Amino acid sequence: MTAKFGRRIVRVTYSKAMDRVRIIFDDRTIYVIPRRLLEGLENAAARELARIEILDEGPVISWPLLNVKHKVSNLLNGSYGGRRWMVSLESMPRAIPGQPMFGSKRKKAEMRRQFLDDRYVVRTSRHAGAGAVLVGGRR
Repeated sequence: MTAKFGRRIVRVTYSKAMDRVRIIFDDRTIYVIPRRLLEGLENAAARELARIEILDEGPVISWPLLNVKHKVSNLLNGSYGGRRWMVSLESMPRAIPGQPMFGSKRKKAEMRRQFLDDRYVVRTSRHAGAGAVLVGGRR
């Protein structure tokens, strides 16, 4: 599970509530990808999405019930599928800045806490000032 970038994948999970895939590495970093961006997962049921395997060949993340595989190095580089898929993503609507994705700000905060329930999560804020990093919500 070690790739050229020198990190090992510890766990991969799918959050139905957030509709996101989380890749957790041994250096305590977490890479989060919205499911709708990943080719082959766009019409999958939560049951199919929850079964994820980590394969050593690359490393690769596999959804065996869907017969879908993605190389982690490609995902980290922002490539979520083949050429046609990536072109199709250009026409996909994006979140509107300043508007909450989950309705109210309170609901959004609840969803974030549920999904990012990990003591190693580092959050940054554009309001914290240049270069400032918030850890667990504190400077």
